[in-house]
Formats: sequence, C-alpha cells, structure tokens
Amino acid sequence: MHLVRVELADPAHLRAARRAVDREVAAARTALARELPRAQLAAGRPVRVSALLADLIAAALDAARRTDGDVDPTVGAALLRLRYASHRPWLPACGSGAGVLEKPAPGWREVRLDGQWLTVPPTILLDLGATAPARTAERCAALVLERYGTAARVEIDGDVASTLGPALGRSRGAVLDPSTGRPVQRRWREVTVEAATCVTASAFATAVAVRGDATLPDGVTAHLESVAA
Repeated sequence: MHLVRVELADPAHLRAARRAVDREVAAARTALARELPRAQLAAGRPVRVSALLADLIAAALDAARRTDGDVDPTVGAALLRLRYASHRPWLPACGSGAGVLEKPAPGWREVRLDGQWLTVPPTILLDLGATAPARTAERCAALVLERYGTAARVEIDGDVASTLGPALGRSRGAVLDPSTGRPVQRRWREVTVEAATCVTASAFATAVAVRGDATLPDGVTAHLESVAA
C-alpha cells in the first residue's frame, strides 16, 4: 500500500483535508487502473480519457522531455518482464507491449496526447510510477489550499508537494535505464532532489539514479546517500 501523509499550516482542517486527499488519490489510481488499460488496448486508436488521466499523462511526457528520456513512461513492459510491477502500485496490470519485452523502451515520443485524446501504440505499455505520485501530491496540495485556505504538505510514496516551501522527490527503489530496458546498478541508496515542483523533483531524482551525470536545471539540487553508507 502506498504511503500518504498530510500536514497543514492550520491543523483545524486536517481531518477534512485528509479525506479530500484520500479521494483525490483514489481517483488517480482508478484512472490509471481502469482508464489507462483501455487506451493501451485500443490498438493505436485515439481514446478520449478523463481530464485527470490526461493531466497525469501530460506530467509524465513533460518529465520525459525535460530529462532527455532518462525518465520514460514507456518502460512498463520491461518492468513487467522483470516482475517489478507488484512493487509499483501506479502501474496498470494489463495492456499490450509483448513485442518489446526484450528491447529498450520504445520511447515517450511514440505516445500522443492531444487535449484529452490519448494514443498509445500497440507495442507500448505505460508506467507512470516515476511521476504519477508526485503529480497527484501536487494536485492534492493545491486542492487543500483552494478548498480550506491553508498551506499543505502532501507526501505520496516519498514524493513531497508543498505550498509551505520546496518540494522533494525521491528515488530509492528499482530503476530501469530506458535506453536498455535493464535495471540500473544503483550508485546510491537514495537520491533526494529538492525543486520548486514535486514532479520536477521526482523526475530528476529518477534521472540522477539512472544516469549519475544527469544535468540538473537551475534551482534543482540533489542529495545522494551512498550505497556503501
């Protein structure tokens, strides 16, 4: 079960805010578990998806672009081949992709998102594990601020979105190199990145774990814990 924590500047609203966050997290997981497989099984035809799923897909594609493909949502088939899916609650358990099980990730540019119309080629299985928790945490923090008028810190699976200060993203589990489809031999036990947004922090935490010399944008800092520590 994924970890969700909520902290508020005004704790008087904590119980109501926590319920709102739980609903938002449930909605995100439902979109990934029910909607995304339908798009992936559409044999490359465009499928209209909810605004929520479109937002999660857009965040994943933007992260892929900003990290030059070090964070690529088309690694889903490789994750299933390596049996990591049971540890990735944000990865749908069905979809196509059998044609790429022994190959590098097909590449994020093969996925098309036009508004709420999503096109996934039949050889691709998407995994949003590197960005969906972070984007959901962002959505939750913004929702709490708008609805209850209090700043919030929302953590989902180690990624922290905050309207109180900088966001954090962490990479500490199994990571694949999209260029090979193989697991990365971890240089660090944990990578923690601090950035203005949670998706940025999470994406570059994964990018650093994949490729140690990943270039960080201005305002983004990484903290590394050695495997030997």
